[in-house]
Amino acid sequence: MSTSMIPVSYSHAVHPQASAFARSFWLKYICSETPWSATLGIKGAGSEDFGRGFLRECAFPMMLKTYDGRCGLIKLAKAGYREAADALADFEIEMRSRRQDLPIEIEEYSIAVRRRRSDKWPRARGQKWIDNLGRNFAITLTVAAVLDRFPGLRPTQSSAREISACRIVAEVIDRSYDAVVKVWKEFSGMAPTVPGWSYRW
Repeated sequence: MSTSMIPVSYSHAVHPQASAFARSFWLKYICSETPWSATLGIKGAGSEDFGRGFLRECAFPMMLKTYDGRCGLIKLAKAGYREAADALADFEIEMRSRRQDLPIEIEEYSIAVRRRRSDKWPRARGQKWIDNLGRNFAITLTVAAVLDRFPGLRPTQSSAREISACRIVAEVIDRSYDAVVKVWKEFSGMAPTVPGWSYRW
């Protein structure tokens, strides 16, 4: 049965289980001790360490696996995000060392870097971009994980009666539904899409 044909009652039926899973995923992988920071993830005093580590070890490698993700990473690099430019440089070195063809968008970015003799662009945002980007990608991953575990849910609501993945995550992390939807719409192209990915996470 396609997602569009699933009745609204389905979302209400799985709401308790989906909420419990979202809370577990968020707390275990986002707000507890992490490999990148020994403090409370994005809420702790080490939020900048979390943000940098989360992007370097999780978000950027994931983004490099898809066309949309790579284009997003290039956009970040050209907006002056040093960590994104470093990730692209490392990816190019690895691909060339294996004598593998670069994706066309990476090849074009590499040409632009060589032409301007630098991969450093002026910073386009404030100093807190790492915290914000790490947090937003974490929200996106949680929504994507809920959708992976409960494929009958829609990411956003089509009616006031429906319970969507974004609504569930908003409840769990105590943010507004609109705020979570805004993050999802901006970053969903970078989220995992292979069915069952959240079971191996």
